[in-house]
Amino acid sequence: AAKEAEKEAEDDDAEPARIGIIDLKLGKKVREIVGGPETEGVEFSKDGKQLVITNEADNTVTVHSMKSGKLLKTIKTHEYGDRPRGIGFLPDGSRNAMQIQRLKNKMGNVANASCETELRGATAHMVGGEGRGVATILKMVTMTRFDCMIGSSAGMRMAASQALHHCAQRSAFGNVLNQQPLMQNVLADLALESEAALTLTMRMARAMDHRADPHEDLLVRLVTAVGKYWICKRTPNHAYEAMECIGGSGVMEDSMMPRLYREAPVNAIWEGSGNVQCLDVMRALSKTPAVLTAFFTEVAKAKGAHPALDGFVATLAADLKDLRDFEYRARDVVDRMALAMQASLLARHAPTFVSDAFCHSRLAQVGHHHYGTLPRGVDAAAIIARATPKSETNQ
Repeated sequence: AAKEAEKEAEDDDAEPARIGIIDLKLGKKVREIVGGPETEGVEFSKDGKQLVITNEADNTVTVHSMKSGKLLKTIKTHEYGDRPRGIGFLPDGSRNAMQIQRLKNKMGNVANASCETELRGATAHMVGGEGRGVATILKMVTMTRFDCMIGSSAGMRMAASQALHHCAQRSAFGNVLNQQPLMQNVLADLALESEAALTLTMRMARAMDHRADPHEDLLVRLVTAVGKYWICKRTPNHAYEAMECIGGSGVMEDSMMPRLYREAPVNAIWEGSGNVQCLDVMRALSKTPAVLTAFFTEVAKAKGAHPALDGFVATLAADLKDLRDFEYRARDVVDRMALAMQASLLARHAPTFVSDAFCHSRLAQVGHHHYGTLPRGVDAAAIIARATPKSETNQ
């Protein structure tokens, strides 16, 4: 099956791109322009008379007449580098005035290369209406913020899996680590954080898939910022605690833990750091008050599931009735909004031993705690068994 999928992907890359030209007045396709294999960029000339296509597979940029569809020019890009992505050439064959100043020498995130650029008299086209830049980019930013939630949730799951795998095999002081009460507390806490992050991320995925529904659309507007803020900021310490479970070998560069740790901070900074997310929540509450109604409507679906959740939500609702000095206390409020949503989702979709442990440890306790401070009565063994990779549970 894997070979068939690979062959199908290769066939798709080899097939030339076919770009339909639609006459909006007639409402139909009037011609088709055939580009090259593995098209990665499509752009118009400044006068709108030519179509410029980047073809990654054969290292070309092709220029076509919009009127006739005829191929006017082929520009070879091999001397500038292989597999071009995006438009770097103008229809006359000259390079656009975009200069790469340097690759960013980041602390981590090396595999995801990024650079600093300068545009000096470059040819460009307006995206969105004049004066609507922020509104236009927010459509993209919502998706990339959600992407940060996915990446950080995945990082948490991988870190927890590594710790659970190690502690299912490593013995010390006469017993396997995941059978020792204090380590069970830590592992179960890490697993709770990971599951809560993923559950909130998947709920936002569903909301994004159904934005025609007013309730879902309002959740996207508010909870994407809440989730991005909370999940991404929780990830670095989660990675560290998982590393500590593994011990000395967890800080060795030939394990994956150092990379997980170095990758962890970036999502909290990209697409708006923590303060920016909180300010966006404040903006949403002031400009679109209906988002708050949608938030509490969603959270209330778990009403009665746990007394700590009901009390926590009631206090949060009371605090949100007064938005004075909200900016000063925004982080505290957004923290609690994230926890309320996660607890509600777990109460509805996770086993009781998971949701009860989350509510007891995140909502009922006072103050801030390290991982491994779950209260008495939590079924840590069940949480660990649920989160441990299956190959380990069968041993």
